[in-house]
Amino acid sequence: MIFAMDLDIRTAKVNSDGEKMTGVFYVRDSGGEKIYEPDIIEEARGRLMAVL
Repeated sequence: MIFAMDLDIRTAKVNSDGEKMTGVFYVRDSGGEKIYEPDIIEEARGRLMAVL
């Protein structure tokens, strides 16, 4: 899914307060660079949400 887009999840931070969980995923391109293109960001977000 993310790998097929040539992206990597470099860091993930997850918190739980007992009732709900929240998470932040830091996704970079295969060269380790930050992603700025809105279309790529939205596609990656959609793919991640589809499996969560």
